[in-house]
Amino acid sequence: MKKVVFYLMAAALVFVSGCEKEDKNILVSGVKIVRDGVAVPGDMLGLVHDLPPYNTATLTAVVEPANATNKAVTWAVSAGNSVTVDNNGVVTTLRPGVSTVTVTTEDGNFKADLEVDVAENIIDVESVVIEIDGGGEFEVEEGANITLNAVITPANVTRPSITWGSSNSAVASVDPLTGVVTGVVKNDEPVTITVVVSTPGGGNKSADCQVTVLPPGVLNQPTDGDIWHVQAILTWKEDFDVDSIAVYKRSAEGNDFVRGIKFNEEELEAHSVIITNLDPDENYRATIFGSNKESYNSLNFRTTEILGEIDVPANVLGASIERVVENFYFEDMVLNLAGGGAEYTVRFRIRTSIAVKGGAGGTKIITPGNQKIYGNNGKMQILFEDIHFYLNAANNVDIFNVDENKGDNLSIDVSTLTFKNCILENIGRNMWQTSDPNDVVDEFVIDNCLIIGQNSGNRRIIGWPNTSNKLGKIVIKNSTFIDINRAVNASLESLPAEPAEMELIVENCTFYDVVTGTENLFDFNNKHSKGSISNCIFANGKGETTNILRTRGEVTSTGNFHLNDFTLGSNVIDPITLYDKNSVELFENPEIKDFRIKDTAFPGSNAGDPTRDRK
Repeated sequence: MKKVVFYLMAAALVFVSGCEKEDKNILVSGVKIVRDGVAVPGDMLGLVHDLPPYNTATLTAVVEPANATNKAVTWAVSAGNSVTVDNNGVVTTLRPGVSTVTVTTEDGNFKADLEVDVAENIIDVESVVIEIDGGGEFEVEEGANITLNAVITPANVTRPSITWGSSNSAVASVDPLTGVVTGVVKNDEPVTITVVVSTPGGGNKSADCQVTVLPPGVLNQPTDGDIWHVQAILTWKEDFDVDSIAVYKRSAEGNDFVRGIKFNEEELEAHSVIITNLDPDENYRATIFGSNKESYNSLNFRTTEILGEIDVPANVLGASIERVVENFYFEDMVLNLAGGGAEYTVRFRIRTSIAVKGGAGGTKIITPGNQKIYGNNGKMQILFEDIHFYLNAANNVDIFNVDENKGDNLSIDVSTLTFKNCILENIGRNMWQTSDPNDVVDEFVIDNCLIIGQNSGNRRIIGWPNTSNKLGKIVIKNSTFIDINRAVNASLESLPAEPAEMELIVENCTFYDVVTGTENLFDFNNKHSKGSISNCIFANGKGETTNILRTRGEVTSTGNFHLNDFTLGSNVIDPITLYDKNSVELFENPEIKDFRIKDTAFPGSNAGDPTRDRK
């Protein structure tokens, strides 16, 4: 019996001893770094820095002993900034230099370092050739310039620095950095010099070309103010029997004919011609011809690039402005027109958000009307500021409208359409008109403007008749209206459906020579409409009755006055105060648009257009 117990106890001891052996933790005693399974000689790794994609090397941490329980490590760059290393030991070169990569064991905090020497991968120039910017002849007139380009092979040279030089700077100077060659010599015959380009930065290659300096020709070199994005003004010297000009687009492959222009009498007298319908940021060559069809001389020019805000010189034709807006538009376009009384004849085709701003001293846009806003570019914001619009058209022509027949153009979606500090003269029908039920204008604003009608026709400001309600808010403030018969025509009474809410805000305005007949100045006949008319003066109704407001909504009236020469019709605003004097007695001189109030007894000191002198 005792013998059996002894054996059982021995077996139990053996079992316990085996369990203790399996649970034993093997500690880390050290770590080293290898690459591709081989230790890096001398603890130094050499890499070459290339352009992207950058060089990489994969390092491995060898933890000792091989059967260590916890082999987790972390990688870091402990010195230098020429490389990075990720958690997998992948080293990536950033720039030439020396860095130290360190691996650290989680167990025992053992470390191993490796220096990484990143050398620059130098790629030398193999060859260089000279080309003219935009193509063309290696010729330059006295006082003019051409730009030479150095084309280097391969394209990824490490140090592509170049320098230019001239064999005779007294004949033609060369900018050593840009390669711009300027004709200097004053001579009656062509003079040729050699231009050299070299690459001292790498490869020490060179090339040369012959450049001929020509005596001044018939065509004058255009100045910066003569060249715009899509047009160029070219001039020529007097006393030459010129007849026509040919324009070519230049490229490295050659010159492509664009158009020929035979000069008319006006151009011959002015010794200038405007070349329109060009493309922005392109190289062109113009050749002028005499009446015998022989060429006098040629010159090169480059149209400017369209970037950011666009400044429009006074000499730019309206057709060129139209082309930029319609064909080369960009989101949030800004046109800064010239001031000083500059006039442009323009018919806009607007496709994106745009701000058109006039310059100091006055800017006038003469328009035949029916300017378009198209809706193929999402939600738009449209602003006209400091512009004098003159409608050069007969009755029943809108300044801006949107036709139902828009073809492939989508219905418009405008967040704000604003006229600020503008004059709109000779209004024949509407400042704004649409009859498409899908057109949307969230807010229409007239701020500090002078609006003058044509004396006849439907002289309205906003025409939005009989459409589903996509006009959210109308704001008319600080403005004077002369000779109109309807300010807002947004009558929606014929719709069986319930349209959305509309809002009308009219404040601090002067209405003079306003008559409506059977119509209404503000036709806002929508029972979901609301708004207010405040601090306005209504004067000189030409002996006829005038209906101010028709609405089925709630439009309040505050601080409004009408004079005794303004007879109210059946549709009025309530309250409105009669001031028993006429326009001549109240205003300084309304006939010349001077609406300053001379009557000190007038109780509405804050009423009317605050910019009272509109002369």
